[in-house]
Amino acid sequence: MVVVAYDKEGKPISQGSGFIVRQDGAIVTNYHVISSATDIRVKAGDKILEIEGLLHIDRGNDIIIMKAKDENLQIVKIGDAEKLSVG
Repeated sequence: MVVVAYDKEGKPISQGSGFIVRQDGAIVTNYHVISSATDIRVKAGDKILEIEGLLHIDRGNDIIIMKAKDENLQIVKIGDAEKLSVG
């Protein structure tokens, strides 16, 4: 998914990737992507999700958890790092 940050005039100022981690709309992305935003939108497939608030900010680790105004979303599946292969 793509996270897009907008300024107060509605112009996009940055974008980055994000991941849905809970079906109720919790989304994780990097703090620097949204740090100067007045509005945030998330493109997930053919849907545009509006963000209703921030759940957690960790500036030191450059992580933020946001809450989208949506439910029953498909969450990211975490794989087994032991089964990864280089390349």
